[in-house]
Amino acid sequence: MSKAPIAILHALDGTPLNVTADYRLQVDARVASAGAGVVASYLLNGSSAEMAINGGAGVIFAWSPGPDHDIQGMALSLILEDATIYFGEKYAGIDGLANGVLIEAKAQDEIYTLANVRLTRELFQLCLPGGFSLYSATPDCCRASLGLEGLVFAKSGTYPVADYVRVTIRDDLTGLTHQSALLNGLEV
Repeated sequence: MSKAPIAILHALDGTPLNVTADYRLQVDARVASAGAGVVASYLLNGSSAEMAINGGAGVIFAWSPGPDHDIQGMALSLILEDATIYFGEKYAGIDGLANGVLIEAKAQDEIYTLANVRLTRELFQLCLPGGFSLYSATPDCCRASLGLEGLVFAKSGTYPVADYVRVTIRDDLTGLTHQSALLNGLEV
């Protein structure tokens, strides 16, 4: 006496799944030739990631995708260190900035101004929920993560001007111990 199948199984894409006579799932395993990878990259000015500089003339730190993959943006984290990180009319441990730290992105050939930060409070307000961390140490350290979800950065060569994320330092930040920016994303 043969048993009728209880259910016909289908894969997520709708193709039927094969079941052997002893009711085992028959699997045809396929491995993608190039899996998606995690991207964690500092924005650079030349070879330097250090943003605690005199940027009065406008110093650009940038990242662009390489030639192999589009990149799905996740977050841009600004990391600031100083003896004491203040809020109020301060940017980390120095006076509030006159011109600001300009944060821009170009994704799918569209340019976005994400922020122009002049005060620590503005960093706090711009962050993802739970994306602001302040550590009391020697020196104090702050991580402010701004969301890049929904932005897909096309691989280099797609457009005449490559997609990018950039931070332009437009004031003198030499009074800080350290500042840098780290981009996180996924290859797609």
